Amino acid sequence: MSRMVKILLKACTILSLWLALIGCGSSSPNTGLILLPVGPTEVALGETLQFTPTEGGLAFIVVGGDENGTIDGTGLYTAPDQLPANPDITIMGLLNGTETFSFVHLIEP
Repeated sequence: MSRMVKILLKACTILSLWLALIGCGSSSPNTGLILLPVGPTEVALGETLQFTPTEGGLAFIVVGGDENGTIDGTGLYTAPDQLPANPDITIMGLLNGTETFSFVHLIEP
């Protein structure tokens, strides 16, 4: 194995450990904003899951649009009735320009 490959592997390992320590992007280290549950949480098609932020006033977004489910202003996520091409869904919360993320894995009922 070349020296460059070894350096890249070591850098990837360090980055992976760092991401694990900060929650893999599930919170903003500057504000402590977290969306709970962090996930990934399994949700059956057509079922709901309540997300709760650590700070109020959060705007919720289902990344990828309505085919991945919907979420209301209170954080209540409703899974779609049909399985999308990718069953791994990202839920994003926005507060004053700060983003936080949580994850859902859709399953058949």
